[in-house]
Amino acid sequence: MKVAAGFDDVPTLSQAVLLVVVVAAVFGLGIQAFGQSASKKTLLHRVTL
Repeated sequence: MKVAAGFDDVPTLSQAVLLVVVVAAVFGLGIQAFGQSASKKTLLHRVTL
């Protein structure tokens, strides 16, 4: 039973790690895109001013 339980734990652990990595990547890309759009907006504001 211990071996079976360990076998069950490994996929869920790898899935959890994969989920965390994917979420972190999406979150990082979102922050990057937001930062770029924000810098573009400030650049436009500077040009208009």
